[in-house]
Amino acid sequence: MVVVRDPRPEARELVAAARAALGLEELDLLVRGAYVVDVWARDVKRQDVGVKGRVIACVGPCRGRARRVIDADGLFLAPGFIEAHIHVESSFLSPSEFSRQLVTHGTTAAFVDVHEVGNVMGLRGVAALARAFEAVRLKVFLLAPPNVPPSRKVDDQGGASIPYGEVLEAARGLSGIGEVMDLQSLAEGDEEFLSFAAQASTSFTVQGHMAGLKGPELDAYVSLGIRNDHEVVSPEELEERISRGVFPFVRYGSSWRDLDRLSHLVSRHSPLVSIVADDIHALHLVAEGHLDRALRRALELGVDPVDAVRAVTLAPAMAYGVEAWMGSIAPGRLADMVLLSGLDRGLSVIRTFIEGSEAVCNGAGADLGALKGTVRVSFTPSLEVRAPVGDGEASARLIELVNGSSLTRERVEEVRVREGRVVASGNVSEVHVINRYGKPRQGSGLLGLAVEGAIASSVSHDTHNVVVVGGDRRSMEAALGAVLSADGGIAVARGGEVRALLPLPLAGLMSDMRAEEVAERLRTVINELSRACRCDGDVLLHQLQLLSLTVIPELRVTDRGLYSVPRRSYVPLLEVS
Repeated sequence: MVVVRDPRPEARELVAAARAALGLEELDLLVRGAYVVDVWARDVKRQDVGVKGRVIACVGPCRGRARRVIDADGLFLAPGFIEAHIHVESSFLSPSEFSRQLVTHGTTAAFVDVHEVGNVMGLRGVAALARAFEAVRLKVFLLAPPNVPPSRKVDDQGGASIPYGEVLEAARGLSGIGEVMDLQSLAEGDEEFLSFAAQASTSFTVQGHMAGLKGPELDAYVSLGIRNDHEVVSPEELEERISRGVFPFVRYGSSWRDLDRLSHLVSRHSPLVSIVADDIHALHLVAEGHLDRALRRALELGVDPVDAVRAVTLAPAMAYGVEAWMGSIAPGRLADMVLLSGLDRGLSVIRTFIEGSEAVCNGAGADLGALKGTVRVSFTPSLEVRAPVGDGEASARLIELVNGSSLTRERVEEVRVREGRVVASGNVSEVHVINRYGKPRQGSGLLGLAVEGAIASSVSHDTHNVVVVGGDRRSMEAALGAVLSADGGIAVARGGEVRALLPLPLAGLMSDMRAEEVAERLRTVINELSRACRCDGDVLLHQLQLLSLTVIPELRVTDRGLYSVPRRSYVPLLEVS
């Protein structure tokens, strides 16, 4: 399947479907006797569905014969699931394994933002992913990363910088543009940013990122023509976006599960609200599923079954303006469909059809050698926090994690200093961000959470330098050494020994192993991290990998030091009275 630029069928395909509906040509496929989820009429009806080529020709009584008949008696036939916002890199899987997992779980199309690889490798990495996705069965809408680095107002850059003009040029060869997230440039009324965003929205499919925006700043963002937002975390935010003509995307991924708070609004505003994964890792994909997992959760939370299906089919199609061709089982639409065991909390995917053909993924993929060799630390990092005093105490700005959220808070606390360095004890751990693009640069901070041992990760949004969090130097050195030796990855160490390692040699973000092996190694990483922090290691892993993301409040660490998002400036970690 090539990267999708225009989902519309050709005119000749529509003519053939019309002739098949009239009985003038033979159908290629007839799904007989299924309970069809009608997302337009908000109903479920027992009907036949006939397909000609890639297009649905008839729903209900179908004339004539079919080359292939599937008896679906007792099963439910829904439109193929559409993932409206997801990052392949967050799965830790290669494009082929990512595709295999999504298709297995009923997803037929995905709008994929690849700004993680963009920050590591620039458009060279994006092009490598595009080539890899052309070998998969999943229908991929691949989006050019618009903000590399994440903000032009923050002195923080990964391995690449992509000028706005190059983003627009790249989008012409892809499916559109990913999430526009430089909110600091928006707040400052930066003319270059405003001009770019408006040009992007009037020329291409564009994804929004309106985290925390309200009032005049929200109005300014929406005025630029961007019409969707996956950063909706409260009922008030969802209602505010609906009232401004913005399609809300409600997340149910690995760490961000806004659906649990917003499920009652999915039915109230159906079909305007989509359910998306955003960031979902291999362990959840393999063990629980993708949008089928989200559907089960929505049903557990009391969402009407048809409205839940709408949220992963018609709603995303409408958000991107492709509902004339995708997102429903109706004549003239592409035959992207999924057979389900039922529409209850125990639903499972029986078969997935993409454009009229049963989708079977063998896992074979393109050569990914171009994505390797990106972790290059050119100096010996100092895994300690130095203080401007020999012995005594200092006031420190601590990063406090907000439970289950991407947000952090700033907390000032007294810390002990011995022989010129901070002693991390009690509920305090060290954070070190190490440049991995050949520059001798390192920033440090303090986290208000006790971590026994250490974790190191080359996944550190969005610049993806290596982040190390820990309480003792031997364990931090061991975890860091394991990540560097693996050419990227996630490692947990305790007592100076590595206890778990997930190698991620593809841009330091993704594995070249099969999904099942990645999931098993990730399970070990999460279990070891849970022991190290005496908390939910699954949630903590993603929170630690966001410690460098300077576009989300409040306090962050980059390879240049401690950054305050509200102040829009770097701030000192320690102050000595």
